[in-house]
Amino acid sequence: MSAQVQEKSKFQVVSACFLKLAGSKSYQKQWRTNEQWASLVWAHYQDIISPILRESEELDGKMLDVCLKKDKVIKNNLQNYKEGTNAIGIMSRDYKPVIRLNGKETRQIVKCYITLPPSVGEPPLAPGQSWWQTLPPSRTRESSRHKRIRQSSTKEFPDDEMDKNMPETVQSRTEENAMEIDLTTDPWCNKRVYKLFLPSENEHPKDAIARRIDILMDARTEPDGYKSVIEGGDEHNNCTKKDIIKINDKCIYLISALTMALNYFPSKTWRECCDESSKICSIITTPYCGRTIEDWWALFRVKNAFPHPCGMEATMKPASSKLPPILRDNEDLRKKIVRYCTQNVMDLKMHNAREYIIITLLPAVLELTIDCDADNHQ
Repeated sequence: MSAQVQEKSKFQVVSACFLKLAGSKSYQKQWRTNEQWASLVWAHYQDIISPILRESEELDGKMLDVCLKKDKVIKNNLQNYKEGTNAIGIMSRDYKPVIRLNGKETRQIVKCYITLPPSVGEPPLAPGQSWWQTLPPSRTRESSRHKRIRQSSTKEFPDDEMDKNMPETVQSRTEENAMEIDLTTDPWCNKRVYKLFLPSENEHPKDAIARRIDILMDARTEPDGYKSVIEGGDEHNNCTKKDIIKINDKCIYLISALTMALNYFPSKTWRECCDESSKICSIITTPYCGRTIEDWWALFRVKNAFPHPCGMEATMKPASSKLPPILRDNEDLRKKIVRYCTQNVMDLKMHNAREYIIITLLPAVLELTIDCDADNHQ
């Protein structure tokens, strides 16, 4: 999964969690700042959102604003305040408090949101009251990643009134009971992840990864274990020693990459997991790049097996069946022709091999007739 796909997944998860929270009656009909909503979303769905954030990121008001704007349905309804016009019941307004940071006062636009049942209009206000006056006391959120504290002055400048007092800053409290959430907000449960790891029916992608790791581990623990992870099982022992070594290398790399994915995906993309596996395993075995590991996984995940190194024909008959009868029935002659070709590989040509067979190999197996001696057998 590329960085852009991972970023898009983060936006979708956060907006889905906000929509789920917006459907709760206990949080409806109340204006709140983006920071206050971010604190509530984090309190309820920390276990879901935390894995998709980088170590340097935290869910704050600005991230929430971006995530909601990326959702076209939410964005198109934020300014619909009249009854029957807002399909999702989420509205937004801005106000400008004066924020004091390091002794300096700055004015910043803060987005506020209110959640209502779908198609319900903005709640009416008391005579002389402004919407921003209904905001609950501003709160700072304790983050498990980075502690952020924002101090606010006693002045604020809303869009329509500039001289009202701003609510006092207090510390937030963590909600004790988290709401249940649908699997649709689980970052593992989307089409791209299912396509990447190909779980079986009703199987979670994490379980599919663990199952593949077990298969690859079993192949590494038995002398002939490689046969269990190649198509056809190599019944006729056509794999060479080099083929077996490479199959074992594939198992090592995929075990490492899948373990990395099981622990860090989707905060790390599949490409990053493969690259990390490449760095680790290249120290102990033949080095391969992350892209090669991705290609191996694309082949293995379909049938939980690699294609046979010698092709599909090797799964049906021994490799020796392809040899001419004279070499198939005489192992010593086969070794001689192989040795000759290996020793003369730089100068080897078709007519050279033909002469060697006629002059050296055939006389060794065929008895000379009375009329044919060693001098005129050619």
